[in-house]
Amino acid sequence: MKALVIDPLSPSTIERLKTEVNLCYIPNSSLLKVVEQLKDTEVLILRSSHILTKEMVDIAAQLKAVIRAGNGTENIPIEYLQQKNIYFSNIRNVSDNSVAEYAIGLIILGLRNLFPAWKSVNEGRWEKEQLIGNEIKGKTLGLLGFGNIGKKIADLIEPLGVTILYNNVSGEIMGSNHKYANKEELFRKSDIICIQMPLNSNTNKLVDYQLFQLMKSTSILINLSRYEILNMDSLEKFFNDRGKLKGVYIDPFEKKYFDDVQRFVNHPVYFLPHLGANTFEAQDRIGEDISKIIKKIKK
Repeated sequence: MKALVIDPLSPSTIERLKTEVNLCYIPNSSLLKVVEQLKDTEVLILRSSHILTKEMVDIAAQLKAVIRAGNGTENIPIEYLQQKNIYFSNIRNVSDNSVAEYAIGLIILGLRNLFPAWKSVNEGRWEKEQLIGNEIKGKTLGLLGFGNIGKKIADLIEPLGVTILYNNVSGEIMGSNHKYANKEELFRKSDIICIQMPLNSNTNKLVDYQLFQLMKSTSILINLSRYEILNMDSLEKFFNDRGKLKGVYIDPFEKKYFDDVQRFVNHPVYFLPHLGANTFEAQDRIGEDISKIIKKIKK
């Protein structure tokens, strides 16, 4: 069985797959090369950097299964795969702990001004007094998206003395120990806002100028989901209109968005190369789940 992998996977996962399938591993390749290899591929494994189109599925005449090595499915034509009787599975929940720990780290980095501090020292400045920070205790955290990752963040941060608000697409969750808030209340009351929600037609550019205006000037915004959930034009306008935030941390940054970096060079916006799930432990768990799916397909 030929398996085509078109996005980077951990070395341990690649070694495991070599013992299970006829592996073609071509991460970071051109679309032309991917299409050429698709022609006799039976299992396609990808992450978020490629969009699988219907045309690509049609080219893959022998395709039996598509595995998305992560949570998101916005780059997969799931209904079309179903029409063609092609098995699809994504890898869910295995990176929740990694992303939640990462969120806590970014929150502390933001509250204590560690990114600006590192920059100032490297530029030869001593700005200890100007870089006084804040404790996490006593702050209000707003979670925009309260699925597995949102709940894990809440579990990790609550013992530190943080009040938690949440907003969920499905509305208030019965039995939750935390307070549900509409988006406007959440953005107005929170000292820290973490976004972890899927990208779809309802969430594309969801966080816009009106929501930025509601935020406290001392607050931190962390996007852990998909880049497109923030309206970057609105964010630029907000800062150009003399809006103030302590910091905006955007993790799901992809190479195709590099032009945006220069737009925010004079603002406290920090782009990060999609590191949320990027731990050895999470990547090994992804590999284990891929192997389980392949064994299921081969039966």
